[in-house]
Amino acid sequence: MPSFDFRGGNDSIIWTTSDYNNEEMGGELPYIELTEYVQSASQIKQQINYWAQRGGELCGGGGVDSYKGLYIGNKTENTYTLPYFTELHHQIGQNWQENQGALGDMIKNIADKAVNVAKAFSPAAGILQPKSYAGTNEYFYDIQFHLINTVSDEGIKKNKTFLETFIKQNLHVQHNPVAITPPCLYTAWVPGVRWSPVCIVSNLSVSNKGTLNVIDGYIIPDAWEIRIQFRELINESRAIYKDAINGPDSEIKVRVIDG
Repeated sequence: MPSFDFRGGNDSIIWTTSDYNNEEMGGELPYIELTEYVQSASQIKQQINYWAQRGGELCGGGGVDSYKGLYIGNKTENTYTLPYFTELHHQIGQNWQENQGALGDMIKNIADKAVNVAKAFSPAAGILQPKSYAGTNEYFYDIQFHLINTVSDEGIKKNKTFLETFIKQNLHVQHNPVAITPPCLYTAWVPGVRWSPVCIVSNLSVSNKGTLNVIDGYIIPDAWEIRIQFRELINESRAIYKDAINGPDSEIKVRVIDG
């Protein structure tokens, strides 16, 4: 199983020219750990599977199991442990809005009539209405690192293998004129910072840096600059954040992808 781990190993990417040993450093290099999945069911099948599992949970609790089965996918052979040197720790954006729907419209009509009456007796009038929680904003976060190609021929090979693999896995498969398999889904864990039970690579940018050389018919720069933006497909909750602190194999084990 390919395991691209920047901290060392057979498939280690070359991200620095410094002589380092992660074990000697006490495992202190910050990282993001990605597990990769290929979506294996249509959206309709996923929804049927999800609600079939939910049973009577709408009427009583459900807890973290409420996330289980939102997506159906098969784990690939690839895992990635990549540098996490970003300054961002957390950013939370909340949405609160006035009640909507039939009940909300009825309340608004009553309030409008009360305002119209009040305007007859005062220069201006308005009414305060309570707002309801409407979830958090969609969350994106970025990582950036370099693949250094000036260390050794073996290092170039490892970097090239990682780059080709990661690009390929984030492109769709066109089976026929109408059927496609989407790019891969991921779980992502940044120890003590972030646990993303399901996310996608919303943007992948690769830039050539330094001198360009043609090696074995392939353009190889001194370094590739890699920028990866992740978009979470499920908003963070207290249970999910607890797994960021304790680790994705902690007691709560928020799981979204069945497979």
